[in-house]
Amino acid sequence: MAELILAVAVNAVLGALLWAILLWKAPRDQIELAGPEGAMREFRAVFPEATGTASVSDDNRTALIDLQLDDQIGLLQRQGRRWNARILVPYDISSVRLDPNGALEIDLSDFGWPRASIVFSDTEIRAIWLTRLTSLTALSTSRTSPEVRNA
Repeated sequence: MAELILAVAVNAVLGALLWAILLWKAPRDQIELAGPEGAMREFRAVFPEATGTASVSDDNRTALIDLQLDDQIGLLQRQGRRWNARILVPYDISSVRLDPNGALEIDLSDFGWPRASIVFSDTEIRAIWLTRLTSLTALSTSRTSPEVRNA
């Protein structure tokens, strides 16, 4: 019986040690946006003709892009190990709100990308984007969609 207890204890210690080494040596996903220029570079990887200025979130994993074409807005967000980019149109946005922590919460009408949370510590930038995104939401509720979006 003592041999069994000793074998279980040794295996438990070795398992805990191997687990600690695995966590210590696991690669960290440190990929972040390198400022507005990096955000535009990633956005242009999907939309090569895009021009505009980007506002990068505090965590450097999300950016809103003021596209200089018909007052459109670009959204770039890190999800897992890839960057997702889209151009927001009125029918894409269900609602926009400011949460108690100061993050912009954008609810999208796409079940594949249902929401985005963006934190800007600069209150002026946050207010500008809240107004712009809210105006897109108002446009989507003022008229009906010309097509069925998620049938």
